[in-house]
Parts: sequence; C-alpha cells; structure tokens
Amino acid sequence: MLIKNKIKIAIKQQNATSVNNVGIRTTHLTDSQAEKLRNLCQLYPKLFSEPDEKLTYTTVVKATIRTTTDNPVYSRCYPYPMFLKSEVERQINKLLEDGIIRPSRSPYNSPVWIVDKKPDSLGNKQYRLVIDYRKLNSVTIADRYPIPEINEVLSHLGSNTFFSVIDLKSGFHQIPLKSSDIEKTAFSINNGKYEFTRLPFGLKNAPSIFQRTLDDILRDYIGQCCYVYIDDIIIFSRNEKEHSTHLKNIFTTLEKANMKVQLDKCKFFEKEVEFLGFIVTPEGIKTNPSKIEAIQNFPIPRNLKELRSFLGLSGYYRRFVKDYAKLAKPLTALLRGEEGRVSKSQSARAHITLGDEALAALEKIKNVLISRDVMLTYPNLNKDFELTTDASNYAIGAVLSQEDRPITFISRTLTKTEENYAANEKEMLAIIWALKSLRNYLYGSAKVKIFTDHQPLTYALSNKNNNSKMKRWKAILEEYNYELKYKPGKTNVVADGLSRPPQQDQINSLTPTQHSDESSPQNLIPYTDAPINAFKNQLFLKTADTSSYQFLIPFPTYHRHIIEEPEYTEENLTNHLKRYLNPSVTNAIITDDHILGRIQNIHPIHFSRYRIKYTRKIVKDLVRESEQESEIVKEHKRAHRSATENKAQILENFYFPQMNSKINKIIKQCKICLENKYERHPSKLVLKATPVPNYPGHIVHIDIYHTNNRVILTAVDKFSKYAQARIVKSRATEDIKLPLQDLLTSFGIPEKIVIDNEKSLNSSSIVFMLENQYSIEIFKTPPYTSSVNGQVERFHSTLTEIMRCTKAENTHNSFEELLNRSICKYNHSIHSTTKKKPIEIFFGRSVYSDPSLLEKDRLDNIKKIVNKQEKDLTFHNKKRTEVKAYSSNDIIYVKINKRIGNKLTPRYKKEIVLEDNGNTVTTKSGRSVHKSHIKAS
Repeated sequence: MLIKNKIKIAIKQQNATSVNNVGIRTTHLTDSQAEKLRNLCQLYPKLFSEPDEKLTYTTVVKATIRTTTDNPVYSRCYPYPMFLKSEVERQINKLLEDGIIRPSRSPYNSPVWIVDKKPDSLGNKQYRLVIDYRKLNSVTIADRYPIPEINEVLSHLGSNTFFSVIDLKSGFHQIPLKSSDIEKTAFSINNGKYEFTRLPFGLKNAPSIFQRTLDDILRDYIGQCCYVYIDDIIIFSRNEKEHSTHLKNIFTTLEKANMKVQLDKCKFFEKEVEFLGFIVTPEGIKTNPSKIEAIQNFPIPRNLKELRSFLGLSGYYRRFVKDYAKLAKPLTALLRGEEGRVSKSQSARAHITLGDEALAALEKIKNVLISRDVMLTYPNLNKDFELTTDASNYAIGAVLSQEDRPITFISRTLTKTEENYAANEKEMLAIIWALKSLRNYLYGSAKVKIFTDHQPLTYALSNKNNNSKMKRWKAILEEYNYELKYKPGKTNVVADGLSRPPQQDQINSLTPTQHSDESSPQNLIPYTDAPINAFKNQLFLKTADTSSYQFLIPFPTYHRHIIEEPEYTEENLTNHLKRYLNPSVTNAIITDDHILGRIQNIHPIHFSRYRIKYTRKIVKDLVRESEQESEIVKEHKRAHRSATENKAQILENFYFPQMNSKINKIIKQCKICLENKYERHPSKLVLKATPVPNYPGHIVHIDIYHTNNRVILTAVDKFSKYAQARIVKSRATEDIKLPLQDLLTSFGIPEKIVIDNEKSLNSSSIVFMLENQYSIEIFKTPPYTSSVNGQVERFHSTLTEIMRCTKAENTHNSFEELLNRSICKYNHSIHSTTKKKPIEIFFGRSVYSDPSLLEKDRLDNIKKIVNKQEKDLTFHNKKRTEVKAYSSNDIIYVKINKRIGNKLTPRYKKEIVLEDNGNTVTTKSGRSVHKSHIKAS
C-alpha cells in the first residue's frame, strides 16, 4: 500500500472527532488546508512508512560502540516465564524479518527479560522484549554529546502560530551499527542467540548517537523552524504559508537521509500540540491533561520506588504549582533517613505506610494539579524581566516573569555550609544562583528587575566593608543590567513558597518519551558465573517429598546448607533464609527458577541488607592437597597459560580455597615457562651513582657511533662534557687503534676510560695498549646495559641533531666538514648540566687567566655534576626496586640477548650463580650478567 492509500483512509476519517490511528488528522483544518497537506505528503512516498513495511535505515551514519577493553562481555540468560515463550519468539521473528537482528556466534552476550507494556486498544496485555546491556554499558566509553535542555527548547517556541510534531518510526532502529561492533550487542534466549545490526534500545550511548544524527541531518533548520529532542521533532512557524515551506524542507531533508516517519503518529498544522509532556500553544505552555489524569489515578504508594515515581511524575509539573515543595513535604520526608538525608541503604522496594498527613498531602497534590489552570508564558527578550527571589533556613527559590506572567519557577535546597550563612548572605545567594541558573534568559537582556523581601540587602550591596564572598557576588551581579527592589514578604508569596520548606534537591522527572534504560530490574538478586563452592555460605534449596536439612563443612570456614521442602511458600522461605543467611559474608543460592522468583519477592522486604548472589553452577570440591596440586599441574601443562587463565579453567570443574596463591606458586616453579616465556614486567633496579671526576680528562667515555653509513669513534669527558670524534674505516681493531691513540692524546691521557662491550674496543691489543702503554684504568659496562655508558650515548643523540640541522643549512659540506663543524658547535654551546661551554671548562682559557679562579670554577663544576647526578637518581629510582642479592649456587634464568632468528627458540637460559657483584652477577659459565636481565622469580 502506498501513501495514496493512507491519504484515502485519512479522507474517510475527516469527520472523526479524534486522531485516526492510521491516517492524517485533518478535522481541525479547512477543506483547502487539508487538501494542501495531503498533496504535500503525497510528494514524499519514501518518507512515510507502512505499518507492516520493512524498516529501512539511514545512510548518513553508522553507530559505534567504543569500549575500554577488547575482552568480550558475557552474561548468562535470565529465566523468564514459560507462558511468554511464544511471545518472545514472535518478537524475535519480527525483528529477524525486518533485518534489525540476525543469528549470532559472538563471544559477547547480554541477557533478556520481558516487561509489561500498556494494554492495546482492545485491552489485551502487551509485553516488551528488553536487553540488559548493563554489563556492556559498564565498559562502554561515554558519548558526551549533549541532549537539549527541555526548558530551553520550550522557551524558544514563542511568537509562533502553527506547530507540527513528527514521529520517527522505531527511531533507534533506523541507525545501522558499524560491522565490527555488531557482535557486542549479542543476546540470547532459550532457543537461540542473536545480535543487532541496528542501534538497539538500552545501550548507554544510544540517545546521544541518535541526537547527534538528527542534529547533523537537520542542522540547517534547528532553531530556525524546528527543534529535535532525541526522536521527537517539533516544527514551528508564524503563519500557514511559512509552515508549509518549513514542512517541505524538513520532509525533503529527512527523505534524503533515508529516514522513515510514522504518519499516523504525526500531527500537522496544529494550534496546540503535545511536546515533551507539555501542551505548546501560541500563548504559552500548559500541563498535559493525560499526564494529569495519570497522576490523579496513581495508586497509594506501597514502597519507596512507587513513592519516588509519584513525586517524579507530579514534580515534572512543579513549575506550575505554587508551594509544591510545601505540599509535598510529608511525602519527601518519607524518603529521608537520619538528619534529613536520604538513606543510601534503604531498598527501593522497602515497604512504607503513609500516615494521615502523608495521605492528605498525596490527595492535595492531585487536586491542586487538576484544578490549576496555569500557563507559563514565553520569554520576550525585548522586554524587561522580573526576578523574584527568597531564601529560608533550608532552601532558596525564584520565579522569573514578565508583566506578572510567570515564565518559570526554580528552587533548590541549601548545602550544610550554606545553611550557616548569615541572613543577607542567603538572600544574596538566592539572587546569584537564580541569575546563573537563568543566565540564558537574563544575560544581555534589556533590564532585570530583582525583587527581594530582605530590605537590608538593598543597602548591603553599597557597603564598602562587605566580606570577600559578598564582594565576589557583587562582581557577578554587575554583569547584568539590573535594578534591585524591596518587595515585602506579604506580596512575595510565590518565591517565598518555593524556599520555605526543606525539599528534595532534584526528583527524577518522567518525560512522555521513555529514553531511559528500561532494562534495569529493581533489586533483583544478581546472577554470578562463579560456582557456589567459592562462597563462604552456600544455600541449596531443593524440592523433595519430605522436609529435611543437612549441614556440611567442605573446607574450614565454608558452610553448606542443603534444605529440602515439599513446597516453598514465602513464609517458610523467609524462615529458612533468616536462619541460614550470614550477614557478614556474601551468600550464594542454588535453586529452581520458581523458588528464586519467590525469593526475589521477599528479598526487598526482609533481606535487602544481605549480600546474596544466585548461581546455577556447582563443581567438585578438591579437599586433599595432593589432588589440588595434581589438578593445577595437569591444567597448567595443557597450554602453560597464566595463573588467571589456569584458575578460570580449573573452576569449570573443581574448587578449593586459596586457589590464586597455590596456582601462582606452582607456575613460578615451571621450568618450561621460566625458559620460554617473555618477562612482561622486568625488574627495574635502583640506579647507583657513578664516580664523580675531579678535573678535566679524569674520566673519558668512549664508544663507536654509526651514522650515514660511516663509522665514528667518539669520546666525551665526563667532567667538562667536552667531546671529540674521529672517522674510522671500520670497526676492526686495526682500523681504530691509531684513531683511538690520537683521540686519547687530545684529552691529555685520561686516568680512566669507560667502554661498553664493543668487540674491537675489548680486543687484547687495544686493552694491552691502554693499560700498559698509557696506564689507563678500563671500566667495562655489563652486557646490554647501555645506560651505564650514558654520557657518550646521550652525546650521540645530540650530535645527530646538530649534524642534521647543520646539513640543512649547508648541503654542500663534505661529511668530514659536517662532522667537524658539528663537534665545534657542540663544544661551544652551554651544557644543561654544567651551565657552561664544554670547551671553556676543559681548557680553562677561554675566559679565565687567574689560576685561583680556575680552581674555584673546578670545584663549582664538581658540585653541579654531583647535584645533577643526585637529582637524576631521585627521579629515576621512584619506581625502581632494590637490587636482589644472590648467593653462590643459586639457580637463575638469564635473558638470551643474542639475535634469535627462530621465534620458537627459548628466551631464557638456566645459569648457576658464582658470585654476586652488586648490580651484576658472575655465573659459573663465566658470564657477567646485569640483574635487570634475570627473570624475576
């Protein structure tokens, strides 16, 4: 059936007195207006969806589900009544037919349950299939895209005559999911597992995603002729012709984005229209009669949850009711615990009894809402605003109006600190808070006339001796074009009523469009995947022909209660649970679904303070130590996985206490793991201070440096940071011997040199030359510990940067010229440690001639080196561990640092300690090993 058929139905129903549920409502229009509307709709056949038509999806965006972990989130199914099985299957089949879900093999899973919906027009009971995405939502990265403020949207609808409201069919399901995120939405029922291909309800970010999508689609029109609140769209215009143009633009844009509109739920060319729970008119905003009727028919609350629902529903219209907080005070008092605070430990289903005062308050709120005919006017930014404020010992309140017609009422309670303010400070706080809350109306307006019933405040603002708080508030006040006037309390009854009684700061409001997560069960006993064996107190509730009780102690401090009854009533269940539940530990229960349902009913009343979990799993107890060790070894040998993974695997079939420590102990002794697994958290040993040189040339660091396919022999004086370099043919001993001699003599023959494990520098001929010909002491760094020779390693990085910049300035230099110029630049630049040029410190001739000054400079330089060294050690050692001491004949596993071509070759080798040398150990094989290369055990 095409759109023409819908319009034909609409024509037939023109004489109906109410909105037809299958067509366009035109009874409020003239024949000419109705014809124009039908013709307009006829232009967009792809936009309006048939009731049984397969739902398409937009091509504008694909929704994503970003999570903090890549590990799949899995929850087991919840049991649901068997009589609803056919209803669940019917809804699943419909979703499959529409392409909204598909069969799944995902490792993710979320449970489902069934909630009641309003009966249909024939009174038949209806149900909604709800996916519990709470576990997935807990690891979902929040989408902070803002949802519009309802009050702000409503305040911009003034000066308009015609309104239309568009309803998008199954809104969220019109947005496709990114293919890589589809698996995250998986859920299962008794006979299958499925996943959403479209954006499902219940996801944490679904409202934000949908709001952003509609904002992007209608960006050119939002604020000009329409507003979007998630899936509710209102279109507004000043006259009929303008409204036709606006509708055409919106229809065209939505159809282009491949969105679908449910025609029978739309309203066009209305003078009064329902939007976000209010009635919007050209003159102002009114309460919705259908919502007031729901309040009138609300039953007497039996528990805190129902009481909060009533206060939330009635509180949504508190801005229309004078003294609402005063009327509701006996009811809000029931929500409070000691000292007027809401008790966090109170269960939402805790039974309450309304006294005479509370019952009277309930009826009075209902009657006032029915009898009140208040209309809130739209703000006119070209006229003066009137802000009337008041403060009491408990709360502050304000009403914003124009020409004595209210725009909005606001109020809040005072904090404990604010309750101690002086009277004039509370009154001033009320003004400042109201200005901040209503800034979008008042900032930049023509004038704000502020009325207060506290006359001294009108003089206090001009007092030069005000405290700092009042001065800050006065500065904020000066941002507005205001006039402060005194209004006696007798005439300030509106704001006065808002502030006088202590009230709840915020009450959850209920909007007509339910965008909240409907999947939150109230006070359900949580399900756990863990076996019941893992809990200190275990209850087995079974059905049997006769009553019996058995008490077992599987392990010390573990208690197991096995209870059998022919039938479980709420009375005997209550007695059993009171007797056997332990309030000091987490209790676990295994039982049938119908017994669990009865426990859920009595749980909020009697056991809301107990920690109880429900599980379906029981495994074998391993009591003997030998059995436990055997099972750990057997499971670990299966794949040599981590302790966490081994524990999870063992828990599939067995349980015993202290699993973590016992599994860890055995895994740490596994020879195969020690030799072949990577060290994910290698030891970071405490750094030790190296010897401090006393004069230039005392200690020189030497290394071989490669750059631009050239080999360079470098040397850095530790005292002055003075550096020299020589180009050599290769790393061979014969090629570096003469350049090394030349390099050393430029430093005046150092007392000590530091070299790493470079093979040529450690050759016998080089070592003989240094020790015997030049009497130089050689210090060799441990293997694979470049940080010990950090002086020259850091110089290499600096030299590379200087050479790169120098080359960029002059590309015609030869490599030799480039190297020499760069070394010269380095030596003539101020060093970060010494705060002087290396060449000045090394030669002492660039700026000094007095020997006494040279000696003073030498001592100052030693002090700077020591200070820098201490600072570096303090910083780097914050998260390092003290060096572990080893004894002779200790077995260690040493990292194999040679390049390994085969990835399956072992990474660590077993060695035996010969001697502990501090940061290094010598093994019996003759190796010198730095302790950072020893696997922790």
